Amino acid sequence: MHRTGDELLNTPKIDWQINQKNHASFLYHRLRWDSPGGVQTQATNTYAIDAFGNDFVKLDYGLAKLDTLVTSRISNEVRYQFGRELNDETQQPVSAYSQQNLAGLNGVTATSAGGFSPNITYVGLDNPSSGAGMYLGSPYYSYRKALPDETKWQIGDTAAWVKGNHSLKFGVDMIHNYDLLNNTYESNGVYTYNYIGNYFADLLNEGGAKGVCNSTGSVTAPGTTGTDYTGAAPCGTYVQGFGPTTWSINTMDYGYFAEDHWKLTPRLTLDLGVRYDYESLPAPYSSLVAPVGSFVPYLSSTNGLCAAYTGPGTCPTLAAQANITNHPSDKNNIGPRIGIAYDPMGDGKTTVRLGYGLYYGRVTNGVLLNNLLNTGSPNGQYVSSTFSPNSAGAPLFPNLVTTASFSFPTSNFFSQNFQNPMVHEFDFSIQRELVRGVVAQVSYMGALGRELPNAENINLNPNANTSTGTNPNGVIQSVITVSDTNNAGPIPNGTLFVVPTYSKGASTTSNLINPNFGAVNELFSNINSSYHAAVAEIQDKSSRFVQYDVNYTWSHAADFNQNESTTTLSTGFIDPYNIDGFKKGGNYGNSSFNVPNRLVAWAIIDGPTVDGGGFAKWLANGWSLNPVYQAQNGLPYSAAINSGSVAGNAYSSGVNGGGISSWIPEIGRNTYQMKRTMVADMRLEKQFEVSAYDHPYHFQLMGEFFNVANHPNVTSVINGAYNLSAQTTGCPAIAGQPQQECSTMTFIPKSGTGIAASGFRAINNADSNFAYSPRQVQLSLRLDF
Repeated sequence: MHRTGDELLNTPKIDWQINQKNHASFLYHRLRWDSPGGVQTQATNTYAIDAFGNDFVKLDYGLAKLDTLVTSRISNEVRYQFGRELNDETQQPVSAYSQQNLAGLNGVTATSAGGFSPNITYVGLDNPSSGAGMYLGSPYYSYRKALPDETKWQIGDTAAWVKGNHSLKFGVDMIHNYDLLNNTYESNGVYTYNYIGNYFADLLNEGGAKGVCNSTGSVTAPGTTGTDYTGAAPCGTYVQGFGPTTWSINTMDYGYFAEDHWKLTPRLTLDLGVRYDYESLPAPYSSLVAPVGSFVPYLSSTNGLCAAYTGPGTCPTLAAQANITNHPSDKNNIGPRIGIAYDPMGDGKTTVRLGYGLYYGRVTNGVLLNNLLNTGSPNGQYVSSTFSPNSAGAPLFPNLVTTASFSFPTSNFFSQNFQNPMVHEFDFSIQRELVRGVVAQVSYMGALGRELPNAENINLNPNANTSTGTNPNGVIQSVITVSDTNNAGPIPNGTLFVVPTYSKGASTTSNLINPNFGAVNELFSNINSSYHAAVAEIQDKSSRFVQYDVNYTWSHAADFNQNESTTTLSTGFIDPYNIDGFKKGGNYGNSSFNVPNRLVAWAIIDGPTVDGGGFAKWLANGWSLNPVYQAQNGLPYSAAINSGSVAGNAYSSGVNGGGISSWIPEIGRNTYQMKRTMVADMRLEKQFEVSAYDHPYHFQLMGEFFNVANHPNVTSVINGAYNLSAQTTGCPAIAGQPQQECSTMTFIPKSGTGIAASGFRAINNADSNFAYSPRQVQLSLRLDF
C-alpha cells in the first residue's frame, strides 16, 4: 500500500514600530497536512488497499499584538488571536474489488423502486485484530468530514507597573471555542465474519446463487450447516450507525490574574500572585434530554433512576439523585501562587527557592461532546443492536438498513457538583556553584491532583439478593477457588474467598436499577492523585570543549485510577457502591505512569579548533558530538482477569461482575513493573561555512543515531494472570442464597521464549511507540543564510 504524508508550513511575521511608545506585530501560521492512505500509520496492517483512509488537516492561526509604553513605569500588552483547525478523514479511491463486491444500497435515499444510493460497506473478515484476517471496504473513519472543525478566538490584556521594589502585573484572558463535528460512527454499516466461508456464501448469494453458511456457531436456524442459505440475511453479523451527522458546542473560558514581584532586600525576592479561572460549559441539548418514544429521561424531581426500580431493598441515594439535565458551573477556581528566592550566603553562589501554586484545568471539549451526545436518546447518534444471521430486519449483504433500534442504551450525564480539575504544585530547591562553571542542585517537588474527572456506572444494583429462585434479583455471593498447582502466581493454590457480585437475573438488564438503560455513567470529580519527587543534578560548563549534565530523579506517583482520556471518560472505580467493602474502594494504587527511578545524562563535546587556513582547517574545525543517555524503571501494570466470569449469574465481567475493571483487588493495582528501559542517542555534527558572491552561507551536516545500542525496551506485556470458570452446580453453599454460585480462578503461567512466549508477564512488544524504537539513523543538512 503506497502511503505518503505531505506537510506544508508557512509562518510570515510583520513587526511595526508605530512610534516611540507603540509597537505592533502580526503573525500568521498556516499548516496543511495531506496524507493519502495515512489514517493507519503502522508499517504493516491488516487492511485492504482502499481501507487505510485519507487524512487531511487544515490549520490557520493569526496573532496580532500591540505593546504600549504608557509611561516610563507603566506598560501594556494587548493580544488578539483567531484560528481555525479542520481535521478531515475520507475514503480512498474505491478499488475494483470493493466496487464489484461491497457496493450496496444505503437504504436512505430512495430514488426508484428498490433503488437506493450506492454505499461501500465495511467488512471485518476472520478476526483482523488477531492478525489472522483483514478489513475490507469503507471503515468508520471514511466519512469524518469534520472531527472537529474548530474555530477559536482569544483576547488578552496584560498591564505592568514598576513602583519602588515592586513589579506588578495585572491581566485578563478570554478564549472562545466553537467545535463542529460532522461524523456518524459506522454509518456505512459493518459486516463481521468469523469464518471466511460465510463471507464467500454471502458473495455467492449477492450474485443470485445460494451460498452455504458453514458454521452453526455463527448462524441461527434456518441457516444451519449443510442447508442452502435462503438469502434473507447475511451469514455474518451486522451493525450500523444512525443519527444526525452534525453537532456543535461553544465554550468560553475566562481568566483574571494579578502578580507582584517584590524585591524585599538584595538577597530576598518574593513573588505573590493569584488567578481566577472560569469555564462556561454548554447546557445539555434539549432534544437529547426530552422524552421521545420509549425514552424517558431520568430527573431528580422524579426520583432519578429509581423511578423505574422494582428490585429488593431501597434504591441508593446516588441513583435517586441522577438528573440527565444537570448543567454544572464551577465558579470557585481561585488559585494563589507564591515564590521565594533567597541568597543565604550573600555571595551570589547559593540560591534557595521555595514555590507553591494552585492551578485549574479545563473540561476538554472532547469530553463535553461525548457526554452531551450520549444521553441514550434516539434523537442522538447510536449504533444499532447487532443483527444476527437470519434475524428479522437484517439487510441482504452488502446493503444497509433504513432504520434500526438500539436496546438498553448507555447514558452519560454530569454530576450536579462537577468541578474543574485542580492541582497543588510545590517545590523546594537548593542550588550551589561549587567552582566556576560547575553547579549542583537538589530539589524536592510534588503535585497533588484533586477533583480529577471520572465516570461511574451508577445503574448497578447494590442491594443484596432476596430471590428464592435461581434468577437472583440483587447482589449474590460467589465462592472463588484459586487453581495454581505450581504455586507460580501471586495467590496460593487452593485459596478460597467469597466475592459479592452484581447479578444479571433473568436477563442482562433485569437487575439494573433502571432496566431501560444499560450503563448510566455519571461524571464525577472524585479522583485524587499524588506525585512526589527528589532530584539531584550536577551541571558542568567549566570547559569550552566539554559540557555535561547528569541528573537523577526518585519519585512516586499514586492515584485512584486516574482517567487520562481526552474524549469519552470510562468508569474508573472498580465498584461505584463498594459492595466488596475494600479500603478506599480497592482503587488506590500506583499510577500507570509511576517511574520510581530515572537517570538522564547528556554532554556537548566540541572538537578543538585548528588554526591556519586551507583544506585542513575546513575539514578539522566545527565538529560536535552530543550523546544522551536515559535509563528508568519500566512502567507498572496490574495482574488482571484474562477471561471468564466470576459467577454464572454475574451481570458482566470483572472481579465483581460489574464490568468495570479487570484488575484483582486482592493483589492490588499496578503492583508489577515491566523491565527497565535504557536508551543511548547520539548526534554528530559538522558545521562549515562557504562564501559565494561575498556572502557567507552556514551549513550544518548532522548524523543522528537513536537507540545506538539497539536495546530492546519493553513496551507491553501480557497482564492476563487468571482465567475464570463459573458454574452454578456443585458449589459451596451460601447461607440464605438458594442458587449456587462459584468460580475457579486458574493461574496462567508464563511459557515459551522470545516472540513465542505466552502467559502472565510474557513480553509481547518492545520498541514500538514514539518514546522507544529500534536503532534508527537520520542524516540531515541545514542551510542558514
